[in-house]
Amino acid sequence: MDEGRKLFASSVDDEEDLETARQVFTRIRKEDASLRGRAMVYLGALDIVAAKHTFWPHNKSSLVKRGLKKMEKGLRVAPKDIEARFIHGAICYQLPFFFGCGDDVERDFALITSLLNTPSQPCDTVILRDMQDFIDEEDVLTESERNRIRKLIVKRRAEFGRESK
Repeated sequence: MDEGRKLFASSVDDEEDLETARQVFTRIRKEDASLRGRAMVYLGALDIVAAKHTFWPHNKSSLVKRGLKKMEKGLRVAPKDIEARFIHGAICYQLPFFFGCGDDVERDFALITSLLNTPSQPCDTVILRDMQDFIDEEDVLTESERNRIRKLIVKRRAEFGRESK
């Protein structure tokens, strides 16, 4: 999963990493049932990242729509996966309003807050750090919500460390 995360992050700026990232997440989806939904969300997110690198508006729109469908399928497989919810919420937040994802972002971060408050839901510390950076940099939550989720992230990082895949 770590390799896929790194390739996903680098693919945002480097189109050449997209195909390798797709291969990694496709392998994870096929080989690890516990990570299938999360891998599907990443595969959908990679389609949306590919849209960023595409010149033609029609192609951009098609890639985004395809990516959103894949991410939704992944969330149906793993509805309580904190990392999958974060990737979905962060990607949807970056999309223009006409894709209609505003409610999804609110729903994802509300669920993330709830899941972070549930000790049985492990989450990788790298993702917790990325989540903290995202909420600090983006205007996705109210100040009260940001403070609440920050406290939960700090608590979870201390409690769970690096327990998940």
